[in-house]
Parts: sequence; C-alpha cells; structure tokens
Amino acid sequence: MNTNDQIEQYKRYRNLAKEYLSHLVTEIDDTRRNYKRIGKLLGVFREKAFIFEDENESFAFIDFALCEKLYGGRSRVDQELDSQAELTQEMIEILEAFKDSSTSLFEIVDKNPEKSTIQLRDLLNGGETEIIDIHFSKLAPVGGLLFCRVVLLPGFNMNSGVAFGFRSQDKELILRRYRALSKSKFTIDKSITRFIAFFNLNRQFGIPVKML
Repeated sequence: MNTNDQIEQYKRYRNLAKEYLSHLVTEIDDTRRNYKRIGKLLGVFREKAFIFEDENESFAFIDFALCEKLYGGRSRVDQELDSQAELTQEMIEILEAFKDSSTSLFEIVDKNPEKSTIQLRDLLNGGETEIIDIHFSKLAPVGGLLFCRVVLLPGFNMNSGVAFGFRSQDKELILRRYRALSKSKFTIDKSITRFIAFFNLNRQFGIPVKML
C-alpha cells in the first residue's frame, strides 16, 4: 500500500470509528447509566454535575468509557463485538483494533510530514511504533511527550483521537509522578489505573493538544 492509499484509508477508518463510537456513547442506555460511576473515577463528576476543565477532557472521558474494562471486566467495545449487532467487515476490524488497543506515555522521536507519520518511543513499556497522525506529524515537536491510545489496524497504526501533551523537559518529572500515582490510585486493572493517573497529570502538567 503506497502512502496516499494509507492516508486515505486512515481518514476513512478515522471517520468510521468516530461516527460509530460516538453512537455507542450517546445511544446505548447501559453505557449512559454508568456515566456517574465512571466520572467519579476520573474526578470529573462532583456535586451532582460533570465538570470538565476543557473540551479535551470530555473526549478523554468518552475514550475511557468506551475502551477501558469498566463493565465487569469488559469494555463497551467488548460488549458491542459480542452483541448481535450487524457490523460491516470494516467496523469489525475497527472494533477489534480498539479492543486490543493500549495506552502509554510516548516520546516523539521522529516525524515525516510528507507521509503524515510520527515515530513514538514507549516510555513505560519500551519499544517504538509508527502511527499516522496528520496533525502531529506537522506540528508536534520531536522530543515532545504524548499520552495516547495506539490502535493497530491492518496496514497502519493510529491513535484513538485523544491525547495528552507534555513538555520534553518534564519527562523525568512525569515518570516519577506517574509511578507515585499508579500506587496511590491503583485499581484492580492496570490500564484503568494508568488512564486515571495521566488524566490527573494532564491537569497538573499538560499542555494544550488539539483534538483530531
């Protein structure tokens, strides 16, 4: 697959994912009934109301509600795949990819605006991965830090559409604070704990990141 074909497929899958996953949040009663409980985990539901500091936090809440195993050890994406919903092959591929996705703190080690790609080094687990991201490939600085969910699709990788940005000079501070928070805010699931920790770190040390 050449670069242009990859980017076109990326745009198509990105739009399909955004549309379908938004449907899961806004139209599925079971998910909506859990909002308050999930909001309390992230600290955004207080005094009978949701309070987000910015738009990115509201998108992060949706990502958390859909992709983390918050429903008896299963995610909302897991539930949808196991349901009797009629899904196209593309939607099955997208949901399977989101089901297997994971979050981490990444350092941008290289970028290629012509190919719309960035190379990420995983600071929590080791290794590197390349993702397509039109916005970050043009504007994000090499050395910058991103907490995001990487989604592995046939032929290319992308992030889920939500990211927290941090300054390169704060790398050691962020890693130390994450280790402390991962102990103090530990839940039964490491992935949930990681998301909660970085949600809090973003409030303290994050820099603005445009949603894609």
